Amino acid sequence: MKTKFLTAAALIAGTAFANADVVLWEDTLGNKSLTASGTSVASWDVSSSGLTWTSGTAESVIFTIDYSAIDSTKSYALFSIKDITYNGLTSAAISGGNIIFENWNDSTATATSALSGISSSVSNLTFVVSRNSSNDLTCAVYADGNFDTTVASLTGKTNQSFSGKTWSLLNFGGTTESSYFGNVNSVMPANSNAQAFTLLGAGYTVGSVATTADLNSYYSQAIPEPSAFGLLAGLGALALAGTRRRHRK
Repeated sequence: MKTKFLTAAALIAGTAFANADVVLWEDTLGNKSLTASGTSVASWDVSSSGLTWTSGTAESVIFTIDYSAIDSTKSYALFSIKDITYNGLTSAAISGGNIIFENWNDSTATATSALSGISSSVSNLTFVVSRNSSNDLTCAVYADGNFDTTVASLTGKTNQSFSGKTWSLLNFGGTTESSYFGNVNSVMPANSNAQAFTLLGAGYTVGSVATTADLNSYYSQAIPEPSAFGLLAGLGALALAGTRRRHRK
């Protein structure tokens, strides 16, 4: 009986939370959401991750924010990449009522998408910043864990490769430096102007762009439904009860 309980729990837990491709940021798991802003930057050290600007290396960075508290009249520095040379080489922000996707030293945003196109009833937004094997950059935005349809799709620059550049930090809320690199300063909100938002989860893939299955797996772990917690808690209780009955016998 003990084996049956434990096997059932393991199988169902594995089905619900299997995640073969996405590396998750432990600091954001288990309802440990982070408040990020220009004066409280949430930084994830990815210096040993394999994330790189090397040509032909596909990768994605995934992060989810609490959209219900976002004020479209304010500015938010959502995300930026720092590597061994550049800070803010690829970045995402909210400013002027738009989602901004910025790549490589522009004085104006590389791509924008109006927040007005996203329903006010949306609870959270998941951003997927990807670089494919052709070195092209994109930013797809999904609402409330529905990864079949984007609510915003931003096309970045093509052929973005820089040999020997290893990603060191993924920054959320602002930059860990005094400023972003070059002209990005005129596009991304300065730390002093970047408002606070809640980061609900973050992850990345290396070697391939995140698939729909990867995103569903990420979301089930980063933003777990109460029913999933209830299922696992119930299975754990059953397994424990079975173990105790076995010991009593």
